[in-house]
Amino acid sequence: MNLKVLGLLAVGCGVLSGLFAGGMLQALGLPVFLCGIFLLVYGLAGGKLEKLAGSMGVRAAAVAFALLLVFFAGCYRLGGKSMWADEVIVYFDSQEGARFMLRSLSPLHLGLIRIASFAGTDEVAMRFPSVVFGVVAALFTYKLAVMLYGWREGLLSLLMLATSSLYLHYMQEARLYMLMVMLSMASLYFLYRALHDGRNIFWLGFAVSNVLNFYTSYAAAAVLLPELAYAILFYRKNRDVLAKCMAGTAAIAVLSLPGVYYALKFMKNRVAASMQETVVSILTPETLVSSFGGSYLYEGVSYAPILTFLLLALFFYGLVKSNARERGLLALYTILPVVSGFFLTSTINMQPRYLLFVFPVYIIAVSKGLLSLSSGDARIMAVAGILILGALNTIAYYDVEKIDWRSTASYLKSNMQPEDKAVAIPGFVEDTLRYYGMDPKTVIALDDWAKRPVGRQWFVYNAHTRDPDGGIRRQLDENCALKARYAEISIYLCEK
Repeated sequence: MNLKVLGLLAVGCGVLSGLFAGGMLQALGLPVFLCGIFLLVYGLAGGKLEKLAGSMGVRAAAVAFALLLVFFAGCYRLGGKSMWADEVIVYFDSQEGARFMLRSLSPLHLGLIRIASFAGTDEVAMRFPSVVFGVVAALFTYKLAVMLYGWREGLLSLLMLATSSLYLHYMQEARLYMLMVMLSMASLYFLYRALHDGRNIFWLGFAVSNVLNFYTSYAAAAVLLPELAYAILFYRKNRDVLAKCMAGTAAIAVLSLPGVYYALKFMKNRVAASMQETVVSILTPETLVSSFGGSYLYEGVSYAPILTFLLLALFFYGLVKSNARERGLLALYTILPVVSGFFLTSTINMQPRYLLFVFPVYIIAVSKGLLSLSSGDARIMAVAGILILGALNTIAYYDVEKIDWRSTASYLKSNMQPEDKAVAIPGFVEDTLRYYGMDPKTVIALDDWAKRPVGRQWFVYNAHTRDPDGGIRRQLDENCALKARYAEISIYLCEK
């Protein structure tokens, strides 16, 4: 069917579903309408666009635009949401001495946050390094996709990252995940270049990026494992290449020993803890599919199940349409870490975000699947539909309310009397309130308050409190006055 006719039909369906339908059909109204507009424009000017795409200058401009889009998406309203507990813990840990940071699980990230804090300690200054890491990771994703398939797959991968609210979420967090993704993609890029080119500079890049990754997260082991498996399986007959790979791996092992030591010590403590209590893992097939199958939708929407099925199908189709070496690299890099994660889930509280480094490679395979669709019209419609759905969800993400510690601290500072105490539930919330300017002497943990309850108490209860039977919330409702509510936070005043 002619693209112009399809475009007109999509515009009409989008308008009708938006005005008269309900539920998922209504939610799909705007994406279908925008997809129709895109098809109309492409149908009218598709030939000219194809000619332009043949120009190297136009290609370079398109890639630069996509990278700027990733950067803009990360910077837009970067300080709009308040810091949450894990980000604040990272900040305070980064202000400790070098000895403390070197013995932590992510000394490299803490050191970089310490440097960033010289420019300021507000949300923007703390989160901006993650934006930079996200843009550089996107660049490595593009370069790897170009080496594997071509510039079209590379550009589409960039655009999918730019319209991914999942990717955006971690670009706007002052945590280690984007640094891990950047170093993981750098490692994979340098390995692929080294295996094909053989130059020592790429082997050096492979070794350095992996060593730095080990000083960022113990998940770096799950990055190195599929890389070694790929080199051994597909280059075992090339002894020179394999020897360099093993030498690089040995150098990584030696230089990473201190980081590995503290990672193993941490793992030992977590295993010991798991013997004392049931470990509730968030890494399940359902959560994994929701995070990476639903692709780049951080917040669930009504059309997420459709997109989940579509992107998973395109991922596997992309693998099928790849040659053996391309398929081996992408499959090993996405499957082995996931299998390792499920294996460790009985001893460690595994969560999908620990496998975030898999996401760009997953997107490369999806891009290959999209651009391998045999029908040109189907290919254009699928690309337009996925990018528009992702972009709309990303725009909506900026308005998603997250736990609001900034407003909470401001309210408490304005309403607490000199002798009042703020009781943090759970206790680690103390750091978050301190970050937003509350006097540490006025903030105590719930356990400390229980030992010496005196005076007027302001209880800060948040939705993430471990309160399975609702007992804490019930006691607060019965004995205290609810004074204020913010996103996921309730503030109670108890004068008894």
